Amino acid sequence: WSDAGLAETCGSGVEFATRSYTKSFPISNRLSALDHKTMGRLFSWTRHYFLVLIDSTVSLIHKCMVRVTRCDFFDDQYDDLAEDLASRSSIAPFKDSDYLNWKYSRQPGINATIYQIKSSGILQGYVVILNPDADGGAARIADLGARSGNQAITGCLLHFALAHARKVKACELTAVPTDPAIEAALGRKGFRARPADEERLYARSDLSGFSHLATAIRQWQP
Repeated sequence: WSDAGLAETCGSGVEFATRSYTKSFPISNRLSALDHKTMGRLFSWTRHYFLVLIDSTVSLIHKCMVRVTRCDFFDDQYDDLAEDLASRSSIAPFKDSDYLNWKYSRQPGINATIYQIKSSGILQGYVVILNPDADGGAARIADLGARSGNQAITGCLLHFALAHARKVKACELTAVPTDPAIEAALGRKGFRARPADEERLYARSDLSGFSHLATAIRQWQP
């Protein structure tokens, strides 16, 4: 083999290998064509829904570790929880058992469902859901409180609220958060703010488990 012949043969081999690799792995060409903006969108989208998945998984695990029950009225344990909630919020009214019973349990015409979470017999949080008037109506989270602002408890309560909305065949589940921590938890659960809504209404119309994630995957376009 001469130096010229060897160089020509090696050059042909490299060219053939390059063409073969490009043909075998066309996705590399597509990725190389993506601009920085698209890659940024992809990263942001992946990060958001990864956090949603993690949050939902943690809520399900936490659900197995605590006792979630349905109740018809608010007992004196809510007085202690009200003290904790009041220490972290200067806007909301003092939500002791008398106030909550007056607003949700004793009001005529109020069709509310109450879930509470207890751990070691101690009340950790609750959620009040206003049921739709008929099948296909909207359900609403009227009240939600978690001891010490516990995000795991908040996520677990929202998980049960979504499951209840599916059970009563609501078209959507809405909420008007007054606490930034609850607002953030709603976002992790797939709720979205309604544009130009004076109440800062958050809603989720897709109530079927992780399907909001699957829908986003199908609809995302780079």
